Amino acid sequence: MRATESQTADQNPSLTKRIMWSVDRFFARHSKVGDRTFFDNAEFSFVPALEAEWRTIRTELDALLPLVNHMPNFQDLPRTKPS
Repeated sequence: MRATESQTADQNPSLTKRIMWSVDRFFARHSKVGDRTFFDNAEFSFVPALEAEWRTIRTELDALLPLVNHMPNFQDLPRTKPS
């Protein structure tokens, strides 16, 4: 079955695979840090600061989780221009 404009990726698994393959290739070509499966934390200067604040981050997450059903998907948020 060929994909048509009215079909979504969910309705056509081969379309889904082509889209995902294209997205993966795009990110691989444009990555500033390479295209490896795993990266050493030492390659990213911000990691120690995040690790040091994991409890604060977890507290913020725990406060948001009960509201998850009321939050829009990221892609559904209105686009705004920087001011």
